[in-house]
Amino acid sequence: MHHPALTAEHLAHNTIGGHMNILPTLIELIAPKGFPYYAIDKPLTKSLERVVTPYAWLTQTRVGRYRDRTAQELTVTAGSCRGCSTRSGSRRSAMRTVS
Repeated sequence: MHHPALTAEHLAHNTIGGHMNILPTLIELIAPKGFPYYAIDKPLTKSLERVVTPYAWLTQTRVGRYRDRTAQELTVTAGSCRGCSTRSGSRRSAMRTVS
């Protein structure tokens, strides 16, 4: 997302999010302050405790899949990630992106 008035502080408190957070985020950023609207989930401008999708879930510290009842920590330190692949010079988790 790009807008001249949009700064990192608008989204700084969130490290997780899903596709259901996109529309309310756009409304929060575009609509006049105090504009009433209804959404299924919170915008990314508010702090999120968890994200739930039909196949997986995310919290600030863990990601999990319902099908095989697995979960893993979201914290990864450089050089210590098992199952990570290198792409564009950065290390990424082997678990697929949830949303």
